[in-house]
Amino acid sequence: MANITAKEIAKTLGLSQAAVSLALRDKPGVSEETRKLVRETAARMGKPVSAAMQQALTSRRISFVIFMDHLVSIAENTTFSSFLLKGAADRASSLGHSISVCYINAGEAALRDQLEKVLPDTDGILFLGTDITEKSRTEINAVFAEHPEIPLIVLDSVEPIAGADYVCNDNFGGARMATEHLIQRGCRRIGYFRSSFRNQNYIDRQEGVACALQDAGLDLFCMMNTYVSFDGAYKSTVDFLNNTSELPDGVFAENDVVAAAAIRACNSFGIKVPEQLSVIGFDDTPICELCSPALSTVTSHKEQLGKIAVDILLRRMDDPASEERASMKIYLSTSLHIRDSVK
Repeated sequence: MANITAKEIAKTLGLSQAAVSLALRDKPGVSEETRKLVRETAARMGKPVSAAMQQALTSRRISFVIFMDHLVSIAENTTFSSFLLKGAADRASSLGHSISVCYINAGEAALRDQLEKVLPDTDGILFLGTDITEKSRTEINAVFAEHPEIPLIVLDSVEPIAGADYVCNDNFGGARMATEHLIQRGCRRIGYFRSSFRNQNYIDRQEGVACALQDAGLDLFCMMNTYVSFDGAYKSTVDFLNNTSELPDGVFAENDVVAAAAIRACNSFGIKVPEQLSVIGFDDTPICELCSPALSTVTSHKEQLGKIAVDILLRRMDDPASEERASMKIYLSTSLHIRDSVK
């Protein structure tokens, strides 16, 4: 006897296959009347459920949404998201679940329209929030507030989004540790090369630097604001070097792209790194090994962050959110990866 398929049930009832799948998997999106009708029809047809449908009953559809704002350009100009995605995809696949990737761009179309296209075809969302601004946060929050039934994990941001849990790095601790390392290696004129765009990650890093300096009885020697693209950071560093009368002897850069651009600018000026100026970055991305000298940095455990996010998302799917449940914020510890750019 042939196995029953969702297509057969859909044809029998005049429904879409998607509606049949939602009903069989006991998911929101169909009425209770439809749900009951689909299940009764499957039982009445008296056939075993196909292997494909058995898989559909247990497999989860996870959407990895990469939010990009070209005015912020952090997600666009770093490789950070690719490591998060790899960790998430590996974890989902190992558990028999599928993961799809979509990009949502701020400013190109209404955020609501873009997000509403994702929601009907997913069981849960991993949302990369690196580029979230206050304006976009408000718009994103309004959409998810209308869909509390869809579990949502925000990665690399703790900007408040309705119904979300959060997984991110210990930005404060990592920046503090990096600054302490510069001080331990003899640096006393500490410079801070920071993104012109301020999100909570970078605010936390700035507070970590300030804490380390305060503990050491030091003041911040200088600060340079820059775009986070390599070309933008290189130009900013060149302008900085052209207009400074005294160099810092150690620099903490808010990410590896800014740090790598700073090293290139120093090389073009004949400033020796690390003999004259030590540089340390944040994230531990492949660009660190392409620098000369190789870049010391703060290691954020990117793939692990993606895997943990999947685990939390699956837990939320199995235990649907209630109005009373508390939001979780999970911070992963960081470590130092010492290379050659600090004396």
